[in-house]
Amino acid sequence: MANSYLSRSVTGQNTQTYTFSCWVKRSTHISNANHYVFSHYADSNNRISLALSNDTFTIYAAESGNTVYQKTTNRLLRDTSAWYHIVTAVDTTQGTGSNRVRVYINGVEETSFSTDTVPSQNATTPAAATHYVGSYTNSSNFLDGYMSHVAFVDGQQLTPTSFGETDSTSGIWKFKSPSGLSWGTNGFHLKFENSGALGTDSSGQGNTFAVNGNLKQSLDTPTNNHCTINFNNNINGGLHEYGAQVLDGLGGSPYDVASSGTLGFNQGKWYWEWKWRLIGSGNQAAFVGIIDADIPIVQGGNPSKGVTYRPDAGSVRKDGSEVSSAYSGSANDIFGMAFDMDAGTLKLHKNGTYFNSGNAVVTGIDLTKTYLPYIAPNGGTTVSNIDMNWGDGFFGITPITSAGSNGNGSLFEYDVPSGYYALNTKNINTYG
Repeated sequence: MANSYLSRSVTGQNTQTYTFSCWVKRSTHISNANHYVFSHYADSNNRISLALSNDTFTIYAAESGNTVYQKTTNRLLRDTSAWYHIVTAVDTTQGTGSNRVRVYINGVEETSFSTDTVPSQNATTPAAATHYVGSYTNSSNFLDGYMSHVAFVDGQQLTPTSFGETDSTSGIWKFKSPSGLSWGTNGFHLKFENSGALGTDSSGQGNTFAVNGNLKQSLDTPTNNHCTINFNNNINGGLHEYGAQVLDGLGGSPYDVASSGTLGFNQGKWYWEWKWRLIGSGNQAAFVGIIDADIPIVQGGNPSKGVTYRPDAGSVRKDGSEVSSAYSGSANDIFGMAFDMDAGTLKLHKNGTYFNSGNAVVTGIDLTKTYLPYIAPNGGTTVSNIDMNWGDGFFGITPITSAGSNGNGSLFEYDVPSGYYALNTKNINTYG
């Protein structure tokens, strides 16, 4: 999040050999910005840093103002729907230069780099510094995204198989809980299991981190990937934050932004909530619904194949035509959408009360199509903002007030209708 990080002062870190592992899911497009996953920072001349920058990944180390090593991948990490497993393994005592700093993404070693500065044999990096997780320092370059199972092994160069494995059925690289490791003096394993103590170290070394800023626990994990907003499928840009927030207007053009969600569906029953926030005044609107995955994202909330709801006009549209204008809502209302993609219907509520006496407000949705969630704030000359809750208990970065009693393993403000589920990979696999 934009002001959140973990920190811990360290001394006596091995200056030649160490391994860092983490699972990361981006929330925003990050070209021309540095989003730091981890840094070992004494000052700008003495540091180690791992960052997502210009859609690539960079590991960099300096001592006394001199570059010790640097690797920047040619591979682009643009997928905002996926968890990436990143491992960097350093051992400057290795006789072969290419073995001294190794980078792995999703279990595969990276070998193509735009910058590849190899450390000299037995080169050292600073022993004393502050470890920052999710930022560069305490005031800059925060990671905008999710992190899971962040691990540091002090004194060993390990391979990704200590932290992940290939699924025997799907062939997909997946999380594996590290066990039997010798973590070293400054080693740590942050599982983020306790929402009230997110900096807790589970390595057994007792290297617990201080929690800073507005850090929040999420139900989105490498083993259960939730829908988020897809920056790579949008029109007119806009600002996308935390995988759950779309902002339009910004006091200037372009207006009428739109994006899709990252997970699609063509059957099953799916529920999500959203809040429309206004900042300032003016001609503002919000559209949320579904769009045919085979057509381009469109602005203005009126896709030729799909369903949208516009609260300020009370309007529900299907496939470009208005079905009803009787369902009005206002800024700061919470709306719930329940799509039954087996029957082709939409039920819609405002603040927990369903329109149309709880009956469907849309019927006859084309069941031959695959759909993506559709999110389109229209800001005019001021700001219109849509905060989604995909089931992890937050509207954007604001926690829900009180969870409904029927979340089916997810956290929503209001009860989820019987038989409906949050849009995530576990539920799609089971119910989709």
